[in-house]
Amino acid sequence: MKLSYLFTAVIVVAFVIAGCSKKSKNANNEKPMSQTMQSESQMNEASADNSDFAATLSGTNEVPEAVQTDAGGEAFFKVSNDSTEIYYTVNLTNTDSVRMAHIHYGSSSDNGPIAVWLYPGPKTQQPSLEPGAVNGTLKKGVITDSDLSGPFSGKSVLDLVHAMENDSAYVQVHTVKHPEGEIRGQIQMK
Repeated sequence: MKLSYLFTAVIVVAFVIAGCSKKSKNANNEKPMSQTMQSESQMNEASADNSDFAATLSGTNEVPEAVQTDAGGEAFFKVSNDSTEIYYTVNLTNTDSVRMAHIHYGSSSDNGPIAVWLYPGPKTQQPSLEPGAVNGTLKKGVITDSDLSGPFSGKSVLDLVHAMENDSAYVQVHTVKHPEGEIRGQIQMK
């Protein structure tokens, strides 16, 4: 009988040791699934904290003449590790009746062609009215090679990234009141 108690105690100790070593390994080498999914989700969106590029949007940046408006905003861009995708977020304040938003190819003093649609989205290249005031996120999305248009048709996301690095791309938001563009901002490296 004492032998069976001893044998049971040895088995229990062995299980406890095995359980502790698994916990230790998990704590040091593996992330819980919810943390992994959360960090991947955060990596796959652009924000003020993690973006590689940003644009400050204002009516004073419009070309050929500034637009008098209370509208404003910011756009953030994060390039994926393999440079095949750009995650973006467009945030607006006091912007009324948005019809579309784009990245254009051009300098701060030029009106250039559309490189990619941001709103309603890269796949939907038709204006879509967002009625009423927008105070917050207008759009979050992902840009891939197939979304590029105009001078970037048939090119890669990396080509667009190079234009952004060379101060040759800007964001413009078009509204019902200002169909040619109400606010605009050059994309800058952060």
